[in-house]
Amino acid sequence: MDNSVYRPPEANLILESAAETDENMFYVVSPKKFLLLFIGTLGMYQLYWFYENWRKYKYENNLSLWPVPRAIFSIFFTHSLFRKINEELGFKEGKEKWDYATAATLFVLFTLISNADGLFDRVFGELISILIVLVMVPLTAWVLYGAQLKINLACGSVDGEENSKITGVNIIWLIAGGLLWLMFIFFIVLAINPELYLLLGV
Repeated sequence: MDNSVYRPPEANLILESAAETDENMFYVVSPKKFLLLFIGTLGMYQLYWFYENWRKYKYENNLSLWPVPRAIFSIFFTHSLFRKINEELGFKEGKEKWDYATAATLFVLFTLISNADGLFDRVFGELISILIVLVMVPLTAWVLYGAQLKINLACGSVDGEENSKITGVNIIWLIAGGLLWLMFIFFIVLAINPELYLLLGV
């Protein structure tokens, strides 16, 4: 009698184990897709970006940290995340160098400036305040784009081809971002032409 039917599914276990170990340490995404989602959502994408990086790092290292608070309050954890990315990069590449501390500091600075629009309103006026916030979007994108390139390199996927397609969820993000862009443009027009407030009854 063949006892093979009573044997455990070794192949399945091997495949499942491999699938678990193949999980990247950080969030891999193609550079083009990253820029599209970041700029297209007016920077909202960074919430998901930070969340995914911390979630994957937590899973791979079996830690008890909370990804959601670290994504929401990213300015307090950016240096820590970039340092961990740099450590993984150094382990994989050996001689790869990245001034992660400066990059993290720039991100924190740009984020603080973006959230100081109320102060800029009083000092420079509404139009300048809006323009300052808009300028911070590509600057912040530039910093996180650099971090994304390092993540892809550390995870052995320079082009991020495995996550390069635009999904349905991505389209929803872009639609929401498009509405934000329209809102900013609307407020810029109002700031340039204050008389429109009277015409619109606001």
